Amino acid sequence: MIEYRKSLKTDLKSLVEIDKLANKENSDWISLSLNQFLKIHINYSIYLAIDNKKIVGYLSTEIKKQNKEEVLFLDNLYILKEYRKKNIAKKLVSLFLKENNGKYRMIKLYSTPSLEPFYKKLGFKTKYLTMVFEK
Repeated sequence: MIEYRKSLKTDLKSLVEIDKLANKENSDWISLSLNQFLKIHINYSIYLAIDNKKIVGYLSTEIKKQNKEEVLFLDNLYILKEYRKKNIAKKLVSLFLKENNGKYRMIKLYSTPSLEPFYKKLGFKTKYLTMVFEK
């Protein structure tokens, strides 16, 4: 049975290891250090999916100032390969939305085109288009 909860300080080393796996799968993924996870843990929120004391997925958040307004971002969402297609990501996002409903005028995220339908099913709308110039 998967357990869902916010991170504890004792979870952070495991999160660094999981984040390294995410980077191996996706070259655009920027791995976070222990200190960066500590900052997120203290200042924002990290939601975890745990199976038999093993972290199998996480969602991290960040608050950014935009146009003099605080905006909550769903920053990173990662599920271990062997745990995908089990509604874990949906449950993490739903927990995040439930806990933050009404606290911010807007919750934003950046998504790859392939994940856009997933987020739309959870109530997100495509509002802006991000374009990138790479060499």
